[in-house]
This record gives sequence, structure tokens and C-alpha cells, in this order.
Amino acid sequence: MAGQEREETAHEAHCATVSQLIEEQVIRTPRAAAVTCEGTELSYAELNAAANQLARLLLDRGAGPERLVAVLMERSADLVVALLAVLKAGAAYLPVDLSYPADRIAYMLEDAAPACVLTTSQSDGLVGDSIPHLVLDSPALRTALQDYATTDVTDSDRAAVLRPCHPAYVIYTSGSTGRPKAVIMPAGALMNLISWQVSSGPDRPGKRVAQFTSISFDVSVQEILGTLASGGCLCIVDGDTRLDPFALVHWLDRHRISDFFAPSLVIDAVCEAASAADVDLPALTYIAQAGESLVLSARLIKFCTGTAARRLHNHYGPTETHLVSAYTLPADVAKWPPSAPIGRPVWN
Repeated sequence: MAGQEREETAHEAHCATVSQLIEEQVIRTPRAAAVTCEGTELSYAELNAAANQLARLLLDRGAGPERLVAVLMERSADLVVALLAVLKAGAAYLPVDLSYPADRIAYMLEDAAPACVLTTSQSDGLVGDSIPHLVLDSPALRTALQDYATTDVTDSDRAAVLRPCHPAYVIYTSGSTGRPKAVIMPAGALMNLISWQVSSGPDRPGKRVAQFTSISFDVSVQEILGTLASGGCLCIVDGDTRLDPFALVHWLDRHRISDFFAPSLVIDAVCEAASAADVDLPALTYIAQAGESLVLSARLIKFCTGTAARRLHNHYGPTETHLVSAYTLPADVAKWPPSAPIGRPVWN
């Protein structure tokens, strides 16, 4: 029976890479909003063109399959361009959270030895002189990028053919039991994850997804790449708002956020703040929890009661495998179990 159940999860993806999935979406909705952040908005066509130019520059700087590119940037639309560009180049991105202590950032960069670091004028000082880096908002680099084609990068542009076993991103563990350790996610596993997410979620044109989680938390992969592969608009919340539940609730309401990924504690705090502020968040219909045990608190039950379209999803999996299983709680809150199961396996 166990073998049969494993076989039932088998599913073949129709694309080879996540960047190809996103490129298909660009063809379908080139003018639709892909990313918005504090007044800056990029359409799918604009995002794709910018990422293609940066990817080609990265290839000229030695990036490609089995090479790492660290991304040390503020929360912004340019950050999304950078991540997509690294994937298009066939390299693996190493997300570095600017809130980390300087010694931890230095350790990660020394340990990972990236081919280069993508940064900005605000964060450039955190990169040591020994590591090649590109300051994306510098006038010289912006001028240099204009010399590169905006067409999609293919295997013929890379030094090697991109294969499912090649690294796609690297996440460092918290280091709570010692020094932080790097975990490498292969491109094939990332493609499986995003393909499953796109196919398992409801098809909701015009969905608006909060980019809330830290870039160094692997759930950000689902937020960013899952949104872009399915035609949604990725709305990036600023750093101060992320830390204030009441400000976050009003931000979610103002931006008409429909999809929200966060750990259970954050979701519970949002429910409490929404109740206290008397904000219903009617657009919020997809809530996904990951990173810790999902607690079905009284506040969460109240928040989801009487809103038939709002569904709660429990995602489970360690950093080494990202997502392993998923469970969607019933639409009728009265049918919720006393504790949330971790659900059944995702694809493959």
C-alpha cells in the first residue's frame, strides 16, 4: 500500500525550468502587473526584459549552472528582477537577509564563495572587497545593462545545458544547533514545487499575493516564483510594516491582498489585529501556513468563520526538501479538526 501511495503522487511537469514557466506567463499576460512595491510597478513584460538583460550580464561575469550568485538587497521590485535573472542564467541564488548581523553575512559569503554578489548602493558596504559584486542601482551598471538583449535566455546562451540536478537556490539554516549550514535545492525539485503550487491552487485571475516572508526563508520561493508562474501580482510589503500587525492588516486591506503566506504566529497576530481594528479583509481568501506547527486558535477560527471563500492551508516540510505535504482545512470552520493535520504528499 505504501508503494502504491507513493506512485499516486507521480506527476510530470510540462516545462523544464521555473523561468520557462514564468516566460510562458509573460506571453499570456505581458501587460498585467507582475510586481508592485511602494509606488513602483513592473508589468510581466517589463520584469522579463529586465531579468533577461541582467541574466546576460551575469553570464558574462561567470554565472551559470553550478555557480552561486548571492543576492544582498533591500525588499524591492529590483530584488525580484535579480532573483529571476539568476535563475535565467542557470545559476543558483543565495538570498542574504539584510537584517542578519554583519558577521553572519560575512560567514555566509565566505562559506558559499559566490561567483558574484548582487547588491545596491544601500547594502554594498556589507560585501567584502574580495568578492566580486554588482551594484544594481549604480548609473554605470544601469547603462551597461542597456547593451544586453531583452530576449529570453536559452541553453545556447549558457556555458552548459541546465539540468534538473543543477542547484537553483541555497538556503542557510538558522544555526540554532551550531554554525549555519547551507542547504542546496536542485532545479528539478524547485520546478516540481512551483508546478504543484500553480496546479493545486484555484485559478483566480487578478490575485494579489503578499511578499511578506524574509528572503532567507524558503517560503519566499513560493510567494515570489509561485505568483509569477501563475499570473498574479506580487505585492512587496516594506520592512517596518512587516513588524507591526496593525500596520500589516491595513496594508493587506489597502492592497486588496488575496494570498498570504506566513508562519502560524504571524497569522494569529494578523487575526487578532484585524479583529481589534474591525477590518474584515474581504479580499483575503488564501492563507498558507508554514515554518511551524499550525495552531487553530480561537482568533483564527473566528477570522475564518462566515467567510466561505477563505481557506486555510497547512504546508509542511523541512528546509532540505522545502514542501513535503499539504492540507487544506474545510471551508466550513465547524468541520475543522481539533488540530491541523500535515496532510498528504505533494507531487512526486
